[in-house]
Amino acid sequence: MNGQRFPVGQIGRGALIFDQPVQLPAATGQLVLTIDGYPRRWTITLRGHSVPARIINADFRGAS
Repeated sequence: MNGQRFPVGQIGRGALIFDQPVQLPAATGQLVLTIDGYPRRWTITLRGHSVPARIINADFRGAS
């Protein structure tokens, strides 16, 4: 996201769940989930938060 990496603790329905609160702007980025060495990628659009939060709402598009 904007050239930065953020570790995600969990992925939920329409949300990214972080171990620690983060503050992210509304932006589009890429989510990469790697299991057993095989990456899956989604384009995500964050809705942004004005205060740090553990759960950030996101729109997911196109797993590959």
